[in-house]
Amino acid sequence: MALQPTFTIKPSCNYDQLIFQETTGTYDASSNPGGYGAPNDDTGDVTATSLAITDELNTVTFDAITTISASKTNGITYIPLTSLEVSSVDKYSTALTDGLFTVTYTVSVGATSYTYTVKILVLPDTWCKLNSAMVRMIDPTCHCINSGYKDNWLEAFSRLMALEGDAICGDLTSFTQTYTKLNTYLDNLKCNC
Repeated sequence: MALQPTFTIKPSCNYDQLIFQETTGTYDASSNPGGYGAPNDDTGDVTATSLAITDELNTVTFDAITTISASKTNGITYIPLTSLEVSSVDKYSTALTDGLFTVTYTVSVGATSYTYTVKILVLPDTWCKLNSAMVRMIDPTCHCINSGYKDNWLEAFSRLMALEGDAICGDLTSFTQTYTKLNTYLDNLKCNC
């Protein structure tokens, strides 16, 4: 089997950077045939790496990130927001915003390239709206708990779970529609506060 780079990527807790971890590992004929090392290419053979990131929700393609080092020891790279540029201009100032990101890691050995792609769903803005609505619901001065607000909040939560399902299933049209409807619903979720 040929080299098969693998990785995980996720936002940091406060959404101010991405955490990339290469998980390709070391070649083992039975447990990791796509890892680095004989008979596959090794990390010392790698001539270039790049990370291509596209935000499908907002139709943004970022400039390639070429500062990732090939690693067979599950190396972690912290990618600051300043690395997420479009035509060399920073896209984010302080934190990631909602997005459905397709991330492709390419490891090149001479003229041969090996790729691995994952999708990640990042919803800090939507989760904050939902959390704010919950805070209003439990605030006794708002009197929201008895007004049917709880049922409306639970519907919003259910819509958020459906949105995550749309992202997993890969239907971008359905995902975009569900995302828009959910955020409109949350924007209109009112109480006495």
